[in-house]
Amino acid sequence: MSSNKSFRQRMKEGERAIGPIVVIPSVHVARMCALNPAVNYVWIDQEHGPIDRETAAAMTIAVSGHATPLLRVTSGETWLIKQVLDMGAGGVVVPMVDTPEQAEEIVRAILYPPDGIRGYGPDIAALAQGLPIPQYAGNANQDLLLVIQIESVEGLKNAEKIARNDRVDVLFAGAYDISVCLGKPGKVLDPEVEAAILSVRDAAHKQGKLAGTIALTADLGQKRLDQGFDFLVTGTDMVLLTRALQDYASSLAIPSASEKK
Repeated sequence: MSSNKSFRQRMKEGERAIGPIVVIPSVHVARMCALNPAVNYVWIDQEHGPIDRETAAAMTIAVSGHATPLLRVTSGETWLIKQVLDMGAGGVVVPMVDTPEQAEEIVRAILYPPDGIRGYGPDIAALAQGLPIPQYAGNANQDLLLVIQIESVEGLKNAEKIARNDRVDVLFAGAYDISVCLGKPGKVLDPEVEAAILSVRDAAHKQGKLAGTIALTADLGQKRLDQGFDFLVTGTDMVLLTRALQDYASSLAIPSASEKK
């Protein structure tokens, strides 16, 4: 990972984002993910994972220096965003953004004045990123990556308007929430769901922004990259671990109890 360019800058220059969502509250899991040479970010999930504030801060430090820690908040509330930024997040993922007005409030929350309303307390964030406080604070408004998730019918309708905000970096098509809101839960390859996912990509690219989504299999991940997505979630740690164990166990010819006698 480059030490003199932020993840945000590298993505703007064409680097593809590849990484997992981590829902297990463990610094060890987060660090193992970050050490994978194919991974350039780790998404630490406080929306669906049981990760408390202290653990998230420790996971952020464990990831930093190897991959970029992105933290997903439970919602776009200003105080939640402030907390994860002050942990040292290299970027913030905000779910369920439906309107450009919501996006604008989120943008204001991630930026220090005069551009926004973020409160000043960068001590831990600077330490997590291994930077002097003045350097961290001076660069934060330019370096932090903002990922906005489109996950509802209203969000789909407003995706292009949301992408027009200069400080929104990535529009992320939440494939599974989109499938639910379209009445086809889990059917991410259904033609209607697929079209909605691709509409988020198109809205992002039309406004010069990056497009992201999730793919739980390598085949689908490659398809999404081939479709022009810039930001790929490879799945959650729980899914990856469960599938690896299932594949291992299913390949064994385990003797039955009667065969042992």
